[in-house]
Amino acid sequence: MENTIRALPFSGVAVAVLATVFAAAAFGQYPARPIRLFVPNPPGAPPIRLHAWSLPGSAKALGQPIVVENRPGSNGNLSSELTAKAAPDGYTLLLGQDSQIVISPHLYPNLSVDTLRDLAPVATLINTQMVLSVNAALPVKDLREFLEYARRANPPLAYASIGNGSQHHLTMEMLKARARIDLVHVPYKGGGPATVALLAGDVAAMFGAIPLPGTSSRENFAGSP
Repeated sequence: MENTIRALPFSGVAVAVLATVFAAAAFGQYPARPIRLFVPNPPGAPPIRLHAWSLPGSAKALGQPIVVENRPGSNGNLSSELTAKAAPDGYTLLLGQDSQIVISPHLYPNLSVDTLRDLAPVATLINTQMVLSVNAALPVKDLREFLEYARRANPPLAYASIGNGSQHHLTMEMLKARARIDLVHVPYKGGGPATVALLAGDVAAMFGAIPLPGTSSRENFAGSP
């Protein structure tokens, strides 16, 4: 994107790997068979690029392949539920995002999984910060101009997110409230489709997550070359 607004001072996002609680007997010969990894995003999203980079080294170190299953939708709730309902033997992992763990329980009252009880944290892989980006056709150069343009827009500008209740969604809603502007939310199933919509001009803006310096080094991944 040619026209990128500066980062706003909102909290970053932590992407963590989680697993169902390991059974004690599983540790003896672990892993003795392939490991399944649920990913709550479609292909092309930043977490997908993250695991594509780290998994070959991790699989080599473990001596077993890691089979990836992409299960986007519902702010990651589907992948959380599939992981929590799997056998608690350490062979089902989740590339989880903070919104799945701490936000979804407050927005979705009928979740069939308690993310704090049914999932156990294994490792934090990356920390990110939210950056506001706009379509290059918008006649704005910085945050102030974007806010002024949004206030004058009639009908209101549309913005993308990676799903209802995501950090991307709530961060933009926070900006709307603080700046007193009106924007229309258009949720997508992951960062890939949302970014495509932004580049195509289907939406005017979105918050995206970029890694913080020093938080996604190869040293974070077991066996990475």
